Amino acid sequence: VPIELKLKPKMKTSALARLSRVHPWPFCIVAWFILFGGAMAVWTVYAARQRMDLVRPDYYEEELRHQKRIDRLSRGAAWRGQIRISSDAASGAVSLSLPPDLRMRQPRGSVRWYRPSDASLDFSQPLTLDANGVQTFARTLLQPGLWKCSVFWVADGNEHEAEQAVVLE
Repeated sequence: VPIELKLKPKMKTSALARLSRVHPWPFCIVAWFILFGGAMAVWTVYAARQRMDLVRPDYYEEELRHQKRIDRLSRGAAWRGQIRISSDAASGAVSLSLPPDLRMRQPRGSVRWYRPSDASLDFSQPLTLDANGVQTFARTLLQPGLWKCSVFWVADGNEHEAEQAVVLE
């Protein structure tokens, strides 16, 4: 029994029919890369036009000064707990006292009072100790509130610094 196969004759399809059978994915992928590239170009132009100011124009020198201060603070850490700051309401003075072993080294330096809430109240005075190793500050210079007292001194050829927070009432 012979089998007959009926083949459909090839039909010529129009261009419109062929386009309807083309998948949109290749066009979408190309469009995605074009959009991505355009967005990257816009972002690059925007980033290149931004001002890149540093916090300080002399940031490198400031970093060196800051590192020297960190070194001073680490050398002064041994005396940090021994430096006493006390306020006497009766005499109206604030006293800074250094330990005896530090007094024997005859330190010279300065005391800086820093007021975090008001920079106009900040002041610095030379470190001048009496025979007992105490320096007094007039209470009129120090208003009530939080103060940071930083004692900087040079002893035995090395720079030291100790910082202490004080709340005055």
